[in-house]
Amino acid sequence: MPSTAWYRKPSIHDCGGKPKHYYNRKGFFALNLQAVCDADRRFLSYSIKCPGSTHDSTTFDLSDLGKKIAANEMLEPYWIAGDNAHRASLHMVVPWPGRNLSEQKDAHNFWLSNSPESPSRVPSAC
Repeated sequence: MPSTAWYRKPSIHDCGGKPKHYYNRKGFFALNLQAVCDADRRFLSYSIKCPGSTHDSTTFDLSDLGKKIAANEMLEPYWIAGDNAHRASLHMVVPWPGRNLSEQKDAHNFWLSNSPESPSRVPSAC
């Protein structure tokens, strides 16, 4: 996998005549880039298939890695630490939502946010 990927600005034709799909909830035009790193922060997979208005969980589901996981092609005991934009599954560990959580759920969230595998420890452009 290359360490650098260059993409040109999409044209109106590339957008299917609908550039508004690239306008995200933060108020600017974007592509949705999702990447998966290992515990040593090496990129293992990335996907730039969706416009900026696409929800993160949908973008993940449409990625090659998301499709492999959905088809049960990911070997045990591997899992991905995701943030609260994703759905929990056998291979996706996410924080428990809400406040005033039980001690176990709070400990899970603390571990997830402070572990070396935490999504919060990976540099983000957002």
